[in-house]
Amino acid sequence: MHAFLITGATKTGRLEEIDRLCTELTISRHDRIFIEPETSSIGIAQVRTLERRLVLKPYLSSSTAAIIHDAHSLTIEAQQALLKTLEEPPTHSLIFLETDNTSSLLPTIISRCQLKHLAVHARYSQKEIDSCLNILKQLSALSIGNRARLIENIASSRDNAKQWADLALYTMHRIMLSEHRVHQSFFRAFQDSGAFKTAPLVRSLIIAQQQLAANVYPMLVLDSVFLSSPSP
Repeated sequence: MHAFLITGATKTGRLEEIDRLCTELTISRHDRIFIEPETSSIGIAQVRTLERRLVLKPYLSSSTAAIIHDAHSLTIEAQQALLKTLEEPPTHSLIFLETDNTSSLLPTIISRCQLKHLAVHARYSQKEIDSCLNILKQLSALSIGNRARLIENIASSRDNAKQWADLALYTMHRIMLSEHRVHQSFFRAFQDSGAFKTAPLVRSLIIAQQQLAANVYPMLVLDSVFLSSPSP
């Protein structure tokens, strides 16, 4: 199998998995080709360019890896063009597609890939948790208008919104269970702020995860979580 479809976890997790696989296969970074959406989609012209590059022999490795970010953004025409490469790939090529939404891919694309579904990571780094805490503090203190502007930054893409909702839910659970003095101080201040209540917020974040997985517009999802409460 020359093609792999990486799903699950977050985009960062999926790309880290692809990097790990390429490293295991000793594919140099010079022999990795990255394809990303131009504006909102990956068009047929990008796939044609990829095809021409895959025909060339790798520089330093035994294989060339094509890594397609946000594969769900491939247009139907681009997917149909890619299908030929998946069916008859150059012998020295490997193709990695990463996506959080396989429903947008043609069944024939999926059937020609080895599927690897990643579990949602068990923990985030302390740096990520602290960053999320700071954003939650801001959201609990800002006016409705300023919250909306901050949410717009968080929900700049579906993947960003999904990752942040997952991180926020993980952070809230960790805060609720933590005996650390700093975390408990934040928990009390958050509860006393009047902007959000912890249990309803956790329930809203769980619903938000489900809605984001169902392709509801990300900004609308987070607006419903953080704009429904009265301003502090």
